[in-house]
Amino acid sequence: MSNSEVRLEDRQLDTVLSAENSDIDLWREPSGMGGQAALELRIGDQLTPLTADFHHGRGSDSIAMNITVDRLDPTAAASAFPGSGILPGLQFVLAGEVQVDVPLSGELPHGRFTINAPEGRIALPEHFRRPVAFKDASLEGSFSANGERRLSLSEGSFTLLTPDQEPGPRIRISSEVEAAEGGYRVGVDAEVRRVLATELFHYWPRTTAENARKWVTGNIRDGRVNLLKAQAAIAIGKAGEAELLELTGGFDYEGLEVHYLEPLPPAVDTVGTASFNPDGLDFVIAGGG
Repeated sequence: MSNSEVRLEDRQLDTVLSAENSDIDLWREPSGMGGQAALELRIGDQLTPLTADFHHGRGSDSIAMNITVDRLDPTAAASAFPGSGILPGLQFVLAGEVQVDVPLSGELPHGRFTINAPEGRIALPEHFRRPVAFKDASLEGSFSANGERRLSLSEGSFTLLTPDQEPGPRIRISSEVEAAEGGYRVGVDAEVRRVLATELFHYWPRTTAENARKWVTGNIRDGRVNLLKAQAAIAIGKAGEAELLELTGGFDYEGLEVHYLEPLPPAVDTVGTASFNPDGLDFVIAGGG
């Protein structure tokens, strides 16, 4: 097939995919059947370049596929999936590769993925005072659409940018996403390095640990967090609404200026550690005054 239009109707997922400018080659070989495709996948009102190689081994019960996607815009999916909640706020362009096994039985596929975004920003006014910009984002993980319907993010990293667009905190995350009644349950482990106290209000979501956020952003006015580690569990509804179920973590700091009880003088140049949960924040001061 050359320069063709292709339409795929998946009745199990109740989804219709279409592609334009499609070139598809199929061939037989001693080990089975192979093929390759180059096309432009329509997502919402945009066309996304996609290439694929696939192979069906003789006697195999699945098709092995390697898919590469370029210039995938999440905001385009917002019009294709109108109940997708946060998608309009994800303002970046992705490139990625997926290795997937598609069962011939009609069961849903499983596989691995890598995704990269050189730069972008997240604009979610209900969570952040202003859009949060980032660069050098990369994600690696796996997914299984049968059984538990799980997505595992084994490694993810990106650098947040300050309001002045300078390199800021470096973040590393891992995550497990599982289908749950009415949506999804997300478990996250995060590690954050190099956060200035004066910029915490910019990065800390408004609706996450609100009591701790209010106290920290209002009473810590200088210094930095060298390393923060956190674990969280979040419930996400089908419309994208999020509810924090669990949150624990801690960090080490230096040079903090902490206003415990104004108008009393603050503690300055403090060094130590802290732990937190949704209800509060506890400091252990090792030095300063």
